[in-house]
Order: sequence, then C-alpha cells, then structure tokens
Amino acid sequence: MECSVELYQSFFDVPCGLRHVLIWIHFQQTLLAGVGASLAAWLTIRYIRKQIQQNEDHRQDDIKRQRKERATSLLYQITQASYDILGIKREIDKMLPRLDSLKSDHFAPHVSVINPISGFSQNDIIYNPN
Repeated sequence: MECSVELYQSFFDVPCGLRHVLIWIHFQQTLLAGVGASLAAWLTIRYIRKQIQQNEDHRQDDIKRQRKERATSLLYQITQASYDILGIKREIDKMLPRLDSLKSDHFAPHVSVINPISGFSQNDIIYNPN
C-alpha cells in the first residue's frame, strides 16, 4: 500500500503515519513555536512568582526577627534602668537619715562670714570673707 503523501528529499524510507505528522508539523510550525513560547513564558512567570514569594517570606521573617531583637533589647534596657533607679533610691534612703540630722549651717558655713564692705556702690560691692 502506497502512502498518499510524499516527502521531498527523503534519504530514508519513513512510515506513512510519520510522513503525515512531518507534513503537518511543517505546515503548522509557527503555531507550534507560539505554543512552545507561551509554555516557556508561563513556566518563567511561575518560577519568578515563586522567587518573589520566597523573597517576601524572607523579608517578613527578617522583620519579625528584627522586632524580636528590638523588643529584647528594649526590655534589657528597661531592666537595666530599673536596676539603676533602684540603686539610686537605696542610696537616697541611706542618705536621708544623715541629711535630717545635719543643720543648714553645715551646708554653707561661709554664708554667715560674708559681709559687704561699705563705701562702694551696688555694682562695685566687694565681699570680704574676714
């Protein structure tokens, strides 16, 4: 049985069904190239979307990690400040009984000794500690 389709410049004998397929491919090669390009574009877009989503996930993880680090650092700083404040309060509590027992003269003993020297104007007052 002879095939109804002949291939031009055929170097070997090809079965009839394959001849039909080859002729169809020859006439539809633009369509097949378009379908192949569309498939490649779809695969590329899908891959790029996965990369974008992965980058967004990494960015969100980094933001969460930075927030945790900042919160931990802030908590540490608040704790340190509270320890400092407690230490200052303890020192003040230690000093209060001693401050109550002191007289006001002990804070500034030189105040009672300072007397203005007479004979000068207000702007020219000279203080003599003796």
